[in-house]
Amino acid sequence: MVANAMILEKCKNNDEVIENLKKILRNSTSKKTELIKLKQIISYLYSNINNIEEILNLIEKSEVDETMSTVAERLREEYINKELNGISKGIAQIIKNMLDSGMSEYDILYHTKIDKKQFEKIKKEFKNETK
Repeated sequence: MVANAMILEKCKNNDEVIENLKKILRNSTSKKTELIKLKQIISYLYSNINNIEEILNLIEKSEVDETMSTVAERLREEYINKELNGISKGIAQIIKNMLDSGMSEYDILYHTKIDKKQFEKIKKEFKNETK
């Protein structure tokens, strides 16, 4: 934050402040506390600038972008989890088919690379389905 304050403090005009702020925000980790501190620094350094609101709006937009990014990450994670769940169901079905065809536990474990605990769970489901 000190380095950012020094960069902003050395700006010669409003346009330079805005350009440097954009660079800072692009390189920022966008933690809410970091953005709040950045707002405070700018308010302190540039309280006499006419378009201080434009500068502060850049930071607030960054906060909104962070929220949107977080939402996008959650949606992406949910999608991946659904895909993995589908893959897991497919693997479970393949293992059930292998068991149904009489393949040995050793061969199934060797070829599927599934761990023993997961295998036992699938095997139990298979036995329940065949009853």
